[in-house]
Amino acid sequence: MNEKITIRPATTNDVDEIFEINSQTWLDTYASEKYNIWEKDISNWGDEIKRNNAMKNRAEEISKNPWAYHVAIFEWKIIGYAWGKKHEQYNELFAIYILSRFQGKWVWTMLIPKVFEYLWNEKPIIVNVIWYNQKAIKFYEKIWFNFHKK
Repeated sequence: MNEKITIRPATTNDVDEIFEINSQTWLDTYASEKYNIWEKDISNWGDEIKRNNAMKNRAEEISKNPWAYHVAIFEWKIIGYAWGKKHEQYNELFAIYILSRFQGKWVWTMLIPKVFEYLWNEKPIIVNVIWYNQKAIKFYEKIWFNFHKK
């Protein structure tokens, strides 16, 4: 499948699809019956004005620095994205979200190196993961991140 997937920097035209990926993947990532975090808590974007403002902010971020965002494309549709942020003392892999049907298909091996190219400048690269998401923690440990509890 990898030969059919392409990676490119995001554009402001990608914001709608990026938000759609969020709405699909956040349920798997954050919902937890054990910790009383329900689907309605995650899927409730609030009012349309809040959502539009969030999308406008994301589009502005992408237009200022498209190399911070990379998208994975399969059959002309975005199936995942990764986003890096630079900070003064460290850099951060801020997000990587891939649609569930493409997880485990090595899409991350194409996305993360592109974001790391942007982030790499002799500073440590960190990632923050919600503490109860063991699937994500195992994934990040597989790609050489170490975890420390705050």
